[in-house]
Order: sequence, then structure tokens, then C-alpha cells
Amino acid sequence: MSPPHGDRYSRQVLFRPFGAEGQARVRAARVLVAGCGGLGAESASLLARAGVGFLRVVDRDVVELSNLQRQALFDEADVREGLPKAIAAARRIGRVNADVAVEPVVADVGPGNVRSLLDGIDLVIDGFDSFEARFLLNDACVEKGLPWVYGACIAATGLAALLVPACPCCAGRRFDFLSVETSPASALCGRDSVQVRPLVPSRPDFAALAERLRPLGEVVSNDYLLRYRADDVEMTLFSDGRAIVKGTTDPARARSLVARTFGV
Repeated sequence: MSPPHGDRYSRQVLFRPFGAEGQARVRAARVLVAGCGGLGAESASLLARAGVGFLRVVDRDVVELSNLQRQALFDEADVREGLPKAIAAARRIGRVNADVAVEPVVADVGPGNVRSLLDGIDLVIDGFDSFEARFLLNDACVEKGLPWVYGACIAATGLAALLVPACPCCAGRRFDFLSVETSPASALCGRDSVQVRPLVPSRPDFAALAERLRPLGEVVSNDYLLRYRADDVEMTLFSDGRAIVKGTTDPARARSLVARTFGV
């Protein structure tokens, strides 16, 4: 049983510019956190602690040891279990504030699913790490008339932006990125990794794949993914058929490895 709301949010309510009315508005809000890395994980944590009513957390990746240095929403148990970031975030938020409804979505955001991810949402927090994904999200938010909070950081430099010039999307109502076909394989920013998307999305048989691959290398699997390590390459196959290949930045090599290893 969770503690009384009055005790949990008393400091926010006492803050005069916020007050009880502000707390009620936070409680009624429905927020999408797009990307659960350095920006998204902290945003999701703070929103949950502030008492936002509903959080939809979408991320395509898994928790890695290098994330723990700065992404306080995760811990070593998440790394050992090989949990997707969205699932690990939902579990942790549930332990921080059981009053917050959290919907984790393990997916790569693209033109085919971005509109459905915005359904029922009041505010979007952009924690993506690629320009392509940010342009796509901006197009979708402008189309739906949703506020879009943008921030970015690299090394020791951070940026938050409010855009008002002759933007083709905002002023011209051109939603170019909502109709662009995403690449079947793309390098991930600063990761020495490539994401490979399936031509036809389908749920892999993790149990059968794990049995076949165990004699050939190290295999970790759960309900959400299968991770296979052999030689200098690590491959993670997700339930939507996507794969992330770590140890190369060559999309052609990554596609070949995924096809030979997983047959997708």
C-alpha cells in the first residue's frame, strides 16, 4: 500500500507557484518518454517522483554496464538479467511510486508506430539519440498538436531548444519524416553497434534459437530478448525481430551476421 498523497507531494504543494492545483494537473497528465538513456531515464524518474499519472516509456535497447555510470534508473541486476530498458524502467518506477501507471514499450520508433505511441498523450519528452528519430517525433507532435520537450547532451555540452524560424514542419505543415522509410540497418550513435530491422516483423522462437546457439557461444535469453556472444561480436535479438549487433559499425556485415545467426 502506497503512502498518503499528502505526505508524498507535500513539498511540491507547499511551493507557492505550484500548489495543490499544480499537483492535481501533474496527477492528471499522461506523458510519453521517448528513449530511456541519459536524458530519458532521468526524466522518467523525476516525473514519477513528481506524481505524474501515466508514463509511456519507449526504448529499443537493453541495459548495459556502461549505462550505470549515469543512468540512475537502472542497476546491476538489470544488466545481469539482460532486461530491455523500458521493462527495467517500469519495474524501478513501480518501486519508487506505485501510484504511477507505467506502460513500457520495447520498440524502435518509426513512421509505422509513432502515431499510435502518441495516442492519449498530453506531453512528449524527447530523449532520442539520433536526428532522424527527433525529426520524426517532431513531425508527429506538430501533426497532433502536442507539446514536445527537446533536450540533448554530448560529452560536457548540453542543449535545450525552443524553435520559432520558418520551420517546414511547424510553419509549412510538412511532415516529411512521417513518410520516410527507415533503413533496414543503421549504426547507433557512439555505440560501435548497428541495429538491423527485419523485412517482415515476426516474433522469434527464443527457446529454439537458444538451444541451437548454446554449443556455439554464450547465450542469455528471457521473455523479451536473446543475447548471443561469440568471438568479437555480441548480438541481441528482440521480440519484434529487431537485432542489435555490437562490435561493428558496418551495416552490411551486421545484416549478414544476423541472417546467418538467427535466420531473420
